Amino acid sequence: MYDFNQNFAMQESQVWNYNAEIGYQQGFEQVAVDYSTDGVNWTTLGLYNWPLSDGASEYSGFIGPDFNNAIARYVLITSLSTGQACRGFGKILINAAICANLGVPCNDNNPFTDNDVVNEACVCEGINNAFNECLTDTLSLGDTLIVANFHSAIELVESSNTIGANGYVMYISGNQIDLKPGFETVLGSNFEAFIEQCTTSAQDEESEEIKSKSKPKDILKVLPVPDSDTQIIEFFLENPGQVKIDIVGKDNKKIINLIDVEFLSNGIFQKHIRTFKLELGVYNVLYTTKDGKELERLTVQ
Repeated sequence: MYDFNQNFAMQESQVWNYNAEIGYQQGFEQVAVDYSTDGVNWTTLGLYNWPLSDGASEYSGFIGPDFNNAIARYVLITSLSTGQACRGFGKILINAAICANLGVPCNDNNPFTDNDVVNEACVCEGINNAFNECLTDTLSLGDTLIVANFHSAIELVESSNTIGANGYVMYISGNQIDLKPGFETVLGSNFEAFIEQCTTSAQDEESEEIKSKSKPKDILKVLPVPDSDTQIIEFFLENPGQVKIDIVGKDNKKIINLIDVEFLSNGIFQKHIRTFKLELGVYNVLYTTKDGKELERLTVQ
């Protein structure tokens, strides 16, 4: 394995196989070439049949694999041939360039970053713009599919969700992030979790007062997820206790029970549901606690 100490944009190569007047048959023939930026995750460039040398002193090698500007720090060359106890090759020369687009604006397709540019590793990277909103002590996200969003809490974010493919999901907590049984990131998903503590100041206390005044307006919300059959039911629980959430018809008759459990802490919580089993139409979400009941419209279309 070759370690070039930093990432390069790899291009065409020249190879000199094992060359000796006696024993040139011990050169590499069937070969796999892989490359990596971190030495852990590898990409196969290809499988090749390398010609043996002829043992001549004027041997000049042959044109090797073209890396087609692949970004790599590590290159691994593996002999797949059998029949010889020991095999080797002379050397390989790879034309390479330090990232030519360094500093060029780009798009890393991450909705939580700004000012994306190509970094020294030739990777498009932006500055994180997500932050802990510090709106609730505990945020419980349930157990359904999440495709894209960031979620934050002062003390605890807990999740049993599946993080969907091709989306970006971020959890931010001031103290603890609890990934419960059932939590899963599928192939192609992008998930990040980190701790960012909430600070207290006079300005924060004023903001908290404003938030607390507005909380009753947002006791229950239904948030459709664009281009999907998923809807998010977000509810504010002022006092710990039994919580019941049902989907009801226009006559308020129960169709589906979503939650019927005792919550041990207050906070803002979310329940992600998929509506493909419901007929098209308008329903209500009925949220019941010891402090009263709330209704919010849910539309399936």
